[in-house]
Amino acid sequence: MIRKNLELSKIKDEGVKKQREYLKLAVNQGEQVGAREIFLRQENSTLEAIVNLAKSINSQWLESLSRSCLERIKERNTLLEFRGEQLTSREIEVLKYLSADKSIEQIGKTLHISKNTMKTHLRNIYRKLEVNDRKQAAEIAKAKLLV
Repeated sequence: MIRKNLELSKIKDEGVKKQREYLKLAVNQGEQVGAREIFLRQENSTLEAIVNLAKSINSQWLESLSRSCLERIKERNTLLEFRGEQLTSREIEVLKYLSADKSIEQIGKTLHISKNTMKTHLRNIYRKLEVNDRKQAAEIAKAKLLV
């Protein structure tokens, strides 16, 4: 249920108010079961939303999670700098799928982008991470907490 509500909180068509409600549900469920890592593995925009949510809800658990979210964002921002270049949010999205056993075409279909656009993203990712293949890129992404 936590994962479901987290995913629902990312749907922009729902509107900010509805997104916030889904995030609040996920956080409440997380507090009940003591789940933290599932939240800390989310993208920075979700982590920022958790920090903003913590400002309006009085909960020690949420305050602690909020501090951890800020630390994770800071960590990622430090680790994201490769040769002075940062990965774009779309490149990070592509990077998340590289460790899966899916072809470039399949990943492209999932992300609704063409095979050529996928190739461009991969070329940029490899250059920025200074790697030669998707396996190396996936390993760095896991090590740098990007996925």
